Amino acid sequence: MKFRDAVKLGHLNIRQQKRRSLMMAVVIGAVLCLLLVVNLMMAGVRRNVESLGKQTADGKILVMTTARVECLGLECEFLDLREVEARQNIQKYGGEVLAEVGLEGMAYSLPEELLEGVIEVPLVAVPDGVRAKVVSLSNASMLAMITIPQTMDAKSKLEAVERVREKVMGEVRERDEVRERDEKREMIVGILPYALVENLSLENVGDKWNPLNIVLENVKTTNEYGEFYVRTSEEKVDKVVGVVASFGTAEEAYNYMRDDDNYYSALDDGYTGEKFEVREILGSGVDNFVRFKVMQMVVNVVSVGLMVLAMVVLVTTVVRLIGQERKTIKLYYALGASGKDVWLVYFLYVIELCLVAIGLALLVAVLIALGVSWLNAGNLKTVVELGYGVKDYVMVLVGWSGEISWLIVGVFVAGLMGVVCSRKVLRG
Repeated sequence: MKFRDAVKLGHLNIRQQKRRSLMMAVVIGAVLCLLLVVNLMMAGVRRNVESLGKQTADGKILVMTTARVECLGLECEFLDLREVEARQNIQKYGGEVLAEVGLEGMAYSLPEELLEGVIEVPLVAVPDGVRAKVVSLSNASMLAMITIPQTMDAKSKLEAVERVREKVMGEVRERDEVRERDEKREMIVGILPYALVENLSLENVGDKWNPLNIVLENVKTTNEYGEFYVRTSEEKVDKVVGVVASFGTAEEAYNYMRDDDNYYSALDDGYTGEKFEVREILGSGVDNFVRFKVMQMVVNVVSVGLMVLAMVVLVTTVVRLIGQERKTIKLYYALGASGKDVWLVYFLYVIELCLVAIGLALLVAVLIALGVSWLNAGNLKTVVELGYGVKDYVMVLVGWSGEISWLIVGVFVAGLMGVVCSRKVLRG
């Protein structure tokens, strides 16, 4: 029997048993659809959060490595930076050193190229003798003497941010302390990525009982760091106290930050390195990498349990379907078909049924995920602006992950197991 003929006969079985085949596709597709909706939306949230976390860092994960600081009372001093060793460690984990970190008083300085995403006032507008500076929202609100309490509603918070921005942006101020530079004044030229809320839960905008909060309340918003002075390309660093490195993925950055030489308390309580202090700047990709890893493990455990149940149902359904085909199978043998021909016909029959079930499940799951995104579009846009300072961001909760691929593979495996379990019937 030719392969083309086997395909036609397998398809003919579906056409002759439309109701039975459709019921099987619906049963398989219903369980698969539930799993696909959860995993598509989880992957969608992760994709959006990763994009938002790198919005002001030109799509990169930026990690700043500086020398440890020792404090005695109110006096603090940087230890000597082991720069060669720091660069070697960064390269070992797949990172690339982009710039040196300077020190002015007790504030860091970074080159303008790294801060392009947050600079709002062109540096050419900064007068001679004035130092350009980017600050956190909390520092800017203190300078503007405008408080933004957590109890304030979302609309009022966003309005307060605009008032802060209008008051401090481009304003020349006296420096708070004497530094080893000629400039005695400074100008705020940008506000660093900020977070008016701690997570992306829709409870922040009044939607307390939304099921999406199960995931969104575990998503950390932007890391807020104090201030940086902006160095132009012509400036040299007076004192190098660290380096900024770029990593291709959050996992690479996470592994580097967990190195024994580094200290970063947020990654592991009580974990201290003796040589370097590390922190992610202009984003929150590393913290959320860890959080999504834990959430995905929970989803995987539930998915495996439901998928095993679905596979058992699929195997027994296929065995029952093929068992009802005894007369047709005997007819195939009577017409001269070999055992291999019969196996191929029902193998292709089950494959086509699985394809129909997967296609229906994927279509419905994507439509559900898009529908949820559309219904919550307004609240999602607001909470993103509160958490990342990004305006008019459209959050579509659809994405793809390796877990989805494995769910689809599991359906095919269960179908083939059903064919194998029907070997007695298929032998005629």
